[in-house]
Amino acid sequence: MEAATTLAITIQRQTYREHGTFEDREGWGRELMAHQSHLTALLGLLPDDQRDTRDRVLDLLDGVRYWDGREVWEEYRIRTTSFLGEMAAWLVALARGSEPPERRDMTWVVAERILDHRQGGLEDERETLVMRAEMYELDEEEHERVREIDGALEAIEQERNKLAQNQDQITAS
Repeated sequence: MEAATTLAITIQRQTYREHGTFEDREGWGRELMAHQSHLTALLGLLPDDQRDTRDRVLDLLDGVRYWDGREVWEEYRIRTTSFLGEMAAWLVALARGSEPPERRDMTWVVAERILDHRQGGLEDERETLVMRAEMYELDEEEHERVREIDGALEAIEQERNKLAQNQDQITAS
């Protein structure tokens, strides 16, 4: 449990820093891999009757990747903290001797959270422009931005529907 906590603290500390330089990210990646290796070794010591928990936590640990600078920072933070939170729930249940949590498709959970984040940001920006339009006349560029936001919100809704359909198909099979 201590190794998982150390990993989570390290990741949380990094996700609230600025994006850092390439060298910073490389250092964070090495630190992350060291913590992951340590946790993996400790999970290997769990008794065989805890195989389900061990396998699930190892799967979740695979979802925690270092930030290489290509993914949007906030989306990386959402993805990483979601996997860490789920992993913590499984390890806490193990430490308490409780039943493990219900398995969730974390790819779907993360995708939903990222869509929620994108949608919230766009809705906030649109609301700001609408309030501004009530006080002042928007210029053509701002009108164009409102149309772009509306298109992006529609695309998010379509993506959300597609995710729901995929999840329904997975659940049905």
